[in-house]
Order: sequence, then C-alpha cells, then structure tokens
Amino acid sequence: MAFNTLAAEMSGSGMPAEKKIKSFFRKYTSFICRLLEEGKKEHIVTKDIETGVLANVIMGMHHGILLEWYMKQGEVDGTQLAKAFRTVMLSGIVNERSREKTTTKQRGRHIRE
Repeated sequence: MAFNTLAAEMSGSGMPAEKKIKSFFRKYTSFICRLLEEGKKEHIVTKDIETGVLANVIMGMHHGILLEWYMKQGEVDGTQLAKAFRTVMLSGIVNERSREKTTTKQRGRHIRE
C-alpha cells in the first residue's frame, strides 16, 4: 500500500523517483498483458476487450482494492477481499465458452480455494 501511495504522490512531479515508479508499473502492466494474451490464445480470456486497456483496468482495480483494504483494516478480512476481487475481475474477462466448459467439468466436484 505504501508503494501505491508513494506512486500517487510522485505522479507528475518529474522527480527521479517518479520515473522509477512508472518503470515498475510499466513492467507490471506488461506482465499482465502477456498473461492476458496467453489467455486469449488459449481461448480462456475474452477477445472483446483490447489487452492494454484490460491490463490498465486490472491495475486500477488492484490499486483500488489495496486502498480499500488499507483504509478498513480490522473491518474487512483481507483474504475474503482478495477472493472477491479475483472473482469479480475474472467474471468480466473469462471467455463465456471457457466458463461453460469449466462449469461442466466441475459440476459435482468440490472446488478448493
């Protein structure tokens, strides 16, 4: 959380730290893009949303969920928040056909978290 706060504070400052922070986030976003592209190739991730835009949405949701967790420490269970974040995020990007196949395979089985 401290890194996200620092990133927000440094944004637009022109300081050397801003460049390093932006470099880190570019690498992080690039990693997410590679994962999404692999998911698209495997027909798991929907092709309806441009990869770069989707990666930025994921990053934004991640920053927001970290802020929510930080601001409500003791009120919100971090593990439950992370699981809900994962569920909400994936429900929006998983290819419908892939979801149908997975649901069919998992029907009648206990799924471990």
